[in-house]
Amino acid sequence: MAMSRRKRILLIALAIIIIPLAIFWFFFLQLVKIPTGSMSNTILPGDRLIVNKYFSSIARGDLIIFNYPGDPSIRYLSRVIGLPGETIEIRDDKVFINGQELAEHRLYVEPQSSEDTYPLKTVRDEGGQSGWTAYYYKREEDDLMGSLFEMARYGTRTPFRIPVKGDPIPEDIADDVKARQVYDSDGDSKYDSDQYFVLGDNRDNSQDSRFWGTVPKHFITGKPFLIYWSAEPSDDGKTRWDRMFDKVK
Repeated sequence: MAMSRRKRILLIALAIIIIPLAIFWFFFLQLVKIPTGSMSNTILPGDRLIVNKYFSSIARGDLIIFNYPGDPSIRYLSRVIGLPGETIEIRDDKVFINGQELAEHRLYVEPQSSEDTYPLKTVRDEGGQSGWTAYYYKREEDDLMGSLFEMARYGTRTPFRIPVKGDPIPEDIADDVKARQVYDSDGDSKYDSDQYFVLGDNRDNSQDSRFWGTVPKHFITGKPFLIYWSAEPSDDGKTRWDRMFDKVK
């Protein structure tokens, strides 16, 4: 039986709506599942995010999805803290940009292992004005947790200047074939693009720019803006209904 005129009109109308939406989704959005707690409590393991792939600028405080410089096939999520050309230093749980303390909102929380997936529990609120919160573990002065950051290379022992496009690459990158492909793919001994210094909000449980260096601008693939689904990463996978459709910032 021939399709009725009314059904044809309905299908055409649906196509007019669905096809542009599908094209928009394909080119401008992506879905990402978060497996680790490096951004807790801002984003928890098991959160699923909608990411905007089309953006025109990168600012301090932005959440970004990027290809991990140590293995570009892996995607990471972190927060932009240091911008190209700035000098960053991190000491006594405080971040300094060009010698001035960054006014982050700091919370001290109960320590947890890297395998834990539950939300961090606040012990003390240090205050501070910013659009995001940085979480630090409450620990004694002689706690071994502090030894983890003896491995940190950038901005923790001495101030670190974040490279800009055209800066000379250092010897450790020049002598590393994989690193050179990331930062100097054209082989002219200069950075191919501006660099960004990123940190996880869960500062004592995050492998970030302190350990492996900066993120090239062309490695940044998107900015997350919404949690579309959240489930506990356990066997029962209990849905966190209270996090559904929360904006992330």
